[in-house]
Amino acid sequence: DAEAHGNKKISAHISLLEENELLPDRGSVMLRNVACTLDDAPFVLNRVLYRDMKGISFTVVDEGKPIHVPQVQHHGNVFFWKHSRRKNNRNGSFLALPLQDAYMRIFGVIAVDTLRDPQEINIFLPHEIRFYQGVANVFSTAYHYVHSREHILHVIITGIGWLCGITPSINTITTYFVELSPQQDSDYVLRNMMVTGYLGLTEIHTNPPTIFRKKCIFRDFLFKCTDSSEVVLASACGETHIVIPLRERTGEALGVIDFNIGRSRMLLYREYKDLQKMMKVVQAACYEILGEFSGEIKKKYVLAIENVGEVQRAGIIFFRIMLQELQESIRLLNSIDFVSLLIYDHKLLTEQKSFQGSSGQPQDAEANTNLVRDILMGVILFFHPELEFSSDFEDWDKCKLYVNRYLVENICTFDPTSSNVQVNLQLIDGYIRDHSRIEVWNFGNIVIEYLYHWAHICSALIELNKKLNSTIKPPLPSKTDSYVYAKMPGETLLGK
Repeated sequence: DAEAHGNKKISAHISLLEENELLPDRGSVMLRNVACTLDDAPFVLNRVLYRDMKGISFTVVDEGKPIHVPQVQHHGNVFFWKHSRRKNNRNGSFLALPLQDAYMRIFGVIAVDTLRDPQEINIFLPHEIRFYQGVANVFSTAYHYVHSREHILHVIITGIGWLCGITPSINTITTYFVELSPQQDSDYVLRNMMVTGYLGLTEIHTNPPTIFRKKCIFRDFLFKCTDSSEVVLASACGETHIVIPLRERTGEALGVIDFNIGRSRMLLYREYKDLQKMMKVVQAACYEILGEFSGEIKKKYVLAIENVGEVQRAGIIFFRIMLQELQESIRLLNSIDFVSLLIYDHKLLTEQKSFQGSSGQPQDAEANTNLVRDILMGVILFFHPELEFSSDFEDWDKCKLYVNRYLVENICTFDPTSSNVQVNLQLIDGYIRDHSRIEVWNFGNIVIEYLYHWAHICSALIELNKKLNSTIKPPLPSKTDSYVYAKMPGETLLGK
């Protein structure tokens, strides 16, 4: 394209901004060369430009405007990556253009020069500069398109990890993304991005296998789901598949998730409701990510951990949306719902005296009483960790006095990733994780249901916040891997 638009032999490289963690005294950020023309690779690729070095790239970053140096040999502030280049061999023109996202924030620089061009006059002309500006804009769009898909995969893995912990009937979960077909006789293909097996271990492919409509007649249900952007229930090779679309903001399918439940005809009602909940949260996260990348919606930072970085934010956005929905649901409960839990043991005692002949009731009553007390106690300890060292700790009649409107207000505004949160997570988990998801479902109380999930989400976010740099990394394979396995943090809630 450069030869066609200007008849010049060019060298080019793309550098992206990174946080400078190793040498912060040389600037808080640095520019790393991540791509370049082939001839320049030995002395350009992966090299780093710091703020205290010569060069105009950081001026482009700071001002957000292209800079054209017609004759680099007379400029004096152009950095030459090839140090062996002689001064009398530095004739050429240099152009640096900013790479911007939808919010006009600079995330890198694309640089083009004509130092290799043999012509004596090789200055970039106005129409050539406009062409390279167009290249920079298209690259920015493509770069953020890829990043949005990476973030969506991160969200899906987090959601699958949560679902696998509470839904044992799902055999495998396969995630497909829609891509344009390389063949002219087909409108699109599906790429098998990752497969999740039992207990949530996910295999992510470096080169995702391509699924063609005409060649995979036994998986036609995947394309039916994509075409209609609606849920499809299908049977293939004796196994039942629930295929759910992942939608763009326009409503079109950007991918599909295939839940294989094996020989079962359908999931249990409880499991299907949890599957619906997981997909609802994943879809909400997708809408938010896609809207932010396109600039349609403004980014919102709800939890403290979201301010750390984009990667960390993508890793917890599933939990954040679920936490927000739980807080809103708890806010809508009335005081009678909580009072009924506080008097639950007294109510059971009265009922037992009336139905002493019922078989098995004392054991069920005791289990339900322990469930109510443990869930409420676990929630109380999030806001009153000092209670652990109090004489009231073993007295439930005194502990339940902490269940009041102030506790509900705290639950609805709680940020588990805030720096001032200091809780004994091991003690809290001892109360919450002794009870399975099935036990909570069978109990059938909406307050306990909400508080149980709220406590688990808060616990997961606190754990993630403790291991910020090691646990919230993009679960994507490198170029040297054919695949990589990933499993998001969290313990099974199926019971013991």
